Amino acid sequence: MQIKHLIGIGAVLAWTGLANAQAQQPCCDERSAASRQYLGQGVALFDGKNYKEAERALHAALFVGLPDLAERVLAHKYLAFTYCSNGETARCTAAFDEAFALQPAFALAEHESRNAVWRAAYLRAQTRRGGPPAVARETQPPSASKTASKTAAHDPQSDSNVRLRVAPWATVQVNGKQVGVTPPVTRLQLPPGLHTVRLSNPGFTPVRQVIKVTKGQTVTISHDFESR
Repeated sequence: MQIKHLIGIGAVLAWTGLANAQAQQPCCDERSAASRQYLGQGVALFDGKNYKEAERALHAALFVGLPDLAERVLAHKYLAFTYCSNGETARCTAAFDEAFALQPAFALAEHESRNAVWRAAYLRAQTRRGGPPAVARETQPPSASKTASKTAAHDPQSDSNVRLRVAPWATVQVNGKQVGVTPPVTRLQLPPGLHTVRLSNPGFTPVRQVIKVTKGQTVTISHDFESR
């Protein structure tokens, strides 16, 4: 009887210890949100040419734990971009190696593959993988891209007529042309008429909206990728 009683106490203590340990650990959803926030910050910091802080944010995203494979590949890709932009060729190639290890079919977008800063490092990593260079094709016709580049631009002034309210972050395309990452891009200045805005985050289904811009009015696009 005494032995059974001791075993029972031990089981309760063990269960209590496990419960306390679990209570002290952050929730999986919280870790996912934090890691995605770091990833968004890293991409935004890279776009802002703050390579030192971009590297820290991207490493933090990977350390906390990105739940989606595409997000992890994206983090390594931007680490590669960051290293090459800093002149750290060996680390740049190693980051591309990590991206290929996670996703053997990893490929840069066509406009990314033309960038001389990291093209050679990317090709070295791709060659080590054992195949011809892979490049993702651009799906938007050149004419539309040229039009978007003239009309869709980050405008921090108060007369911006499109506002973006996106959580935790997204890559923004307008009429097929990538215009940046929100944050820091939160406002756009577009000419009157219809425009297609696409918000994408590797961990979620992309969102596509057609908006009508009218002179003198402001359009707000709001979306929370993590809301269910």
